[in-house]
Amino acid sequence: MILLISLIRVCGTCEYKDLYDAVNKAKAHDTVEVIGGEYTAINLIIKKPIVLIGKDSPILDGKKKDEILIVESDDVIIRGFVFKNSAFGFVKDYSALRIRGCKKGCKIEGNTFKDNMWSIYLENSQDVEVRENKIDGGKIKDAATYAGNGIHAWKCENIIIEGNEVIRHRDGIYFEFVKGAKIFGNKMIKNARYGIHLMFSDKVEIYGNTLLENGAVAIMYSKYYTFSHNRVERHWGGTGYGLLLKEASFGKVSENFFYKNTVGILFEGSNNVEVEENVFLQNGYAIRYLASSSGNKIRKNNFLGNTFDLTVNNVQLNVLFEENYYDTYVGYDINRDGYGDVPHRLVSIFPIFLEISPASSILLKSPLQFILDKLEKAFPTIITSPVEDKKPRMRRWKY
Repeated sequence: MILLISLIRVCGTCEYKDLYDAVNKAKAHDTVEVIGGEYTAINLIIKKPIVLIGKDSPILDGKKKDEILIVESDDVIIRGFVFKNSAFGFVKDYSALRIRGCKKGCKIEGNTFKDNMWSIYLENSQDVEVRENKIDGGKIKDAATYAGNGIHAWKCENIIIEGNEVIRHRDGIYFEFVKGAKIFGNKMIKNARYGIHLMFSDKVEIYGNTLLENGAVAIMYSKYYTFSHNRVERHWGGTGYGLLLKEASFGKVSENFFYKNTVGILFEGSNNVEVEENVFLQNGYAIRYLASSSGNKIRKNNFLGNTFDLTVNNVQLNVLFEENYYDTYVGYDINRDGYGDVPHRLVSIFPIFLEISPASSILLKSPLQFILDKLEKAFPTIITSPVEDKKPRMRRWKY
């Protein structure tokens, strides 16, 4: 069997001047090359395996009327376009580019997305690759409510999200009911709610990403995940979490850099998570740990310059702290094995007051906090069951 593949060009002086005509005339596995210019595209549907390539950054403009491009086929490649002006509204999830029901071979590479509600929407699809796209939602004010997500995946399997930059959307990347995905080498910057947000998504690997000044990063109702080698920086505010783990169990959080977040990691109802070889630098709370979590291991991390290394809502906790370095530790190492000879108490009275009454943060660094710290050192049994690192490291770990 001989497979004939042809190249169809679209431009102002080409045989095909209309993008709809070119896509409809193309046969399976043909390449449609669109050269420069601006083209109106409203609900353009691709139902056959083709390669759609933009040369000189042609613009597909949705005129704010509806969705721009919808793919309903396997083996579709889309590369080199500027997508702009999808519709905005609450009737449906208007997207610039929707992949629906793809089972293999769909790729979205090297495109630019501007001023769309949802930029890339993956729906009930498998083996999709989203690489090297630049996505700008254009929303700052009200983006948390009147905007969609940069890259949205619903009920998908085995997808790859690599090397994309997403700014000013509601969530940078949002997964719901996704299994077996990789998110790596992306930049999520100034998204209003979450930089990365997992819901009911298992076996997801998140690594090597830059997450900067988003609302937070969240893994919720998910399990068997890894979160590693990420830079998580400047997530401020009442919900400013470097990483929120809510009902997120059987995960590993390793070799990340948490810098200047209100909370580095929040544990809520999350069990059997390993937190190893991370750096917590100048966060408000390095770790905030709620008693609904258990069986977690926090080992070989560096805690540096945080206002509080740990806050809890109950001193009766099932958690292991071991072999971490704390710049607040004042113990000694007589046997010179590199670890302190006395445990490091991680919870003090004042953070407990903060959990009970957040308004008491106004007393931070006040004489009252100083007095409470002195009382606790004089009478350590005030906290009857302290959370301790029984083997605190004397020198910081070098990663």
